[in-house]
Amino acid sequence: MPVKKKRYGGLIIFLGILVLIVGLVMSFWPVKGVESAPVQADAVFGVVFYDANQSGSYELGEKGISSATVWLLDAVENLVDSAVTGEDGVYAFTSWSSLPDGTYYVVLLQNAYLGALLTTPRSVEITKEGDVSPDYEINFGLWRHQFYLPVIIR
Repeated sequence: MPVKKKRYGGLIIFLGILVLIVGLVMSFWPVKGVESAPVQADAVFGVVFYDANQSGSYELGEKGISSATVWLLDAVENLVDSAVTGEDGVYAFTSWSSLPDGTYYVVLLQNAYLGALLTTPRSVEITKEGDVSPDYEINFGLWRHQFYLPVIIR
């Protein structure tokens, strides 16, 4: 008796095209974002955002990413402070005004966003000098491919 082979090639191609179309539609779908990060005196703050246009800068309408972890490290890379973004993607380090003068690094931990591409530097060096240290607004942009095509292994 001949064995019937099931052919799924057409279904796989259809599903791949469907995923492609949905991904393209979602990449142009309007998203709500935060209008601006909070501004406070002598502070380090920013937004972790989905960089829809891959420009590397935060723009009105780009959606903030919640639950992202941002670290503040000292010059020898010891953890000084940690912040987790809210629903709007905003983070702030409240300890900045009480820290001693020196060089610090603001670093985005990317462990929760494996596969995402950074459109901004992952780490930014900042300096605190006396009571007149400037405010630092440091934003981190992430971009992720919107679709994946299935791979057929025979």
